[in-house]
Amino acid sequence: MWAIELHRLGLEIIGLWSNSEKFKKSLWPKIRIGVILILLIFISIPTICASIRVWGDMILLIDNLQITIPILIVSVKYVILRWKQTGMSKINLKQNIIFNIVLYY
Repeated sequence: MWAIELHRLGLEIIGLWSNSEKFKKSLWPKIRIGVILILLIFISIPTICASIRVWGDMILLIDNLQITIPILIVSVKYVILRWKQTGMSKINLKQNIIFNIVLYY
């Protein structure tokens, strides 16, 4: 059960796990999502430019791609999860019901 709580906490921090209607109507989740997307964009654009700059040197390119590829993967995953959040809310509801049943028995 601790793993579920840990994942739930992580998803709540980045704004992908919200249970209450009051939380969904609040402005804070939208601000947090905007800040996260802006940070991902401002981090990924310079790393992509640095990769293009060192394109001829294989050692420097590999060293640069160790940072660039994970940042791009996280950005794409975040956008997809935000896009599919309505489907995730149904999954969250089912998991909350199951978690509460397991917790109380």
